[in-house]
Amino acid sequence: MKKIFITIIVSLYCANICAKQSPSTESKPVNFIAQIENIDFNKTAISSDLKLLLADRYYFKDKTPCNTNTLSARAESMGLTTEEYINKIRSLRPAILDDRYFYLTVDQCDAGGTPMLTGIELCTEALCGAEYMKRSSDLWLDDELQPTVKRQATTVVHMPLPYDK
Repeated sequence: MKKIFITIIVSLYCANICAKQSPSTESKPVNFIAQIENIDFNKTAISSDLKLLLADRYYFKDKTPCNTNTLSARAESMGLTTEEYINKIRSLRPAILDDRYFYLTVDQCDAGGTPMLTGIELCTEALCGAEYMKRSSDLWLDDELQPTVKRQATTVVHMPLPYDK
């Protein structure tokens, strides 16, 4: 009888301890590949502790894993200083305007607050695969017939030219 009683007490004690331990709320970051349509600067976002933040809003051509076409980012969410963040965005701008693909990381989609981008890298064949690499042989030209990116072009020249074949 004592053995049964002790077994029941130990079982209840273990169940009580297991119930008190909260499940891990740490979610893994989500990686995905997408094209950035546009970036709106100095917009608002909501932090995980429900405070209003100043953040940049990224618009994507397709839905993200968070089931929306927009995500937010700040220098702090990417682990960069403000100057490093600005330089990173400036360096990515031509690729954004040229409709290139990016390898993106978002902290988590299901946590409280606005999902924040934690990483943006231009796709390479090793990082994203060959299907996400730019294959267009078109030459995009502006009003002065200078090479430019696709979104700012007024003229396109399909390469190779017919007489080059």
